[in-house]
Amino acid sequence: MDFWTEGNQAAWRRGNKGFVAISNHNYLDQTFNTGLPAGDYCNVIEGPATDTGCEGNVVNVDGSGNARVYIDNADAPIFAIHVGKYYMNQFVDSF
Repeated sequence: MDFWTEGNQAAWRRGNKGFVAISNHNYLDQTFNTGLPAGDYCNVIEGPATDTGCEGNVVNVDGSGNARVYIDNADAPIFAIHVGKYYMNQFVDSF
């Protein structure tokens, strides 16, 4: 899946570099194949990576590239994770 849509919801991935989901219903709870390498990622809509983890929620991508996408926020009904960030002053794919 490179692009998914259902009603007023959409999700897509950019190869193995990033994944985004948007819900105009303000609620989405579904597992998607993100295409990302296994690891823990920051939902960057909620906040960036910090020296100790994520400012927002941590999202786990399993060995098959699957992650649970959960959106329940009327103010920011968007979910976004990506590879390539700085963590503890080192460039890492995930932390």
